[in-house]
Amino acid sequence: MARGKELLSAKQVANAKPAEQDTYLNDGKGLMLRIRPSGKRTWRLRYTVNGARRILDLGDGDLMSLQAARQKAEEARKLVDQGTCPIEHAQAKEKALKAEQEAKQREQESRRTFSTTLARWVELELSRRKGGGADNLRAIHKDVTPVIGDMELTAIKRGDLVDILDGIVARGSSRMANRTLADLKQFFNWCEALSLIHI
Repeated sequence: MARGKELLSAKQVANAKPAEQDTYLNDGKGLMLRIRPSGKRTWRLRYTVNGARRILDLGDGDLMSLQAARQKAEEARKLVDQGTCPIEHAQAKEKALKAEQEAKQREQESRRTFSTTLARWVELELSRRKGGGADNLRAIHKDVTPVIGDMELTAIKRGDLVDILDGIVARGSSRMANRTLADLKQFFNWCEALSLIHI
């Protein structure tokens, strides 16, 4: 891509006002600041790659400085020099990132953690109680889930549960500790009945 002289100054950018029509401040080398009649500003880069003319939005002109826009534009130009379209490159990266996030989510969902198994127990068992077991679940989410929620079900030890219950007692809530213990016993007995764990 042909290189040219940078034309704008930070002062020109700061003092530019909107007009009745879209206004473009040209910085050279395809970089421009588009100012809409509403006052909205957008840095844009015009380029040609593989014979096709394209326009890439670089960012909000109120949040991105002239220097930052030039830097982003230069990064995009390097891709163009390699025959790569910056827009398609960004879309490919976004697609790859989304696929990675979905894969991690599937992996997380496939892990039999306390939280994922608890959700199933709530759906199949606890929800049958009076009030849907809302108070019981609230207590578990308050004291138990933050500690062992992400742990594999089979990795949870009796000592982990004792520590949690001791913590509830220590704050003066013995009755809550007993109720939580009863709920955890029912939960783990249910898990054993389904062969999810072996006690």
